[in-house]
Amino acid sequence: MPRWLNEGLAVVLEGGLLESGMLRVDAPNREALRRLQADLGTAEPLPLKTLLAADQRAFLLDHGSDRYYAYSWGLAYYLAFQKHLLSSPALDGYVQQYAEDVSPAERFEKLVGVPLPQFEKQWREYILQLR
Repeated sequence: MPRWLNEGLAVVLEGGLLESGMLRVDAPNREALRRLQADLGTAEPLPLKTLLAADQRAFLLDHGSDRYYAYSWGLAYYLAFQKHLLSSPALDGYVQQYAEDVSPAERFEKLVGVPLPQFEKQWREYILQLR
């Protein structure tokens, strides 16, 4: 499984709210959202191409991991609750292709069905309006 997806889903679950005895993970993780929106507002936001190719070192504390965790959360959250892709056969194919000799960006484009720059623009707009 790609590192960003593994860590992003962990942050989605970590931000879950217990409501009437049920765990809700569909509400945005407030801290991850705050960090991500702040970073997207900087002059140099993290390109999704970089996130998709990130290995475990990017998620270590001394390598700016807060940034990678926030982006991973935002991407996993968007794919789960906006695009409904995390419960689809497309995700199975994406994970199975992970070991193949295809770039992370190409593999991701196949999952979402659009070129990465187009997806990234839509994703950023969604995250920036999220409350």
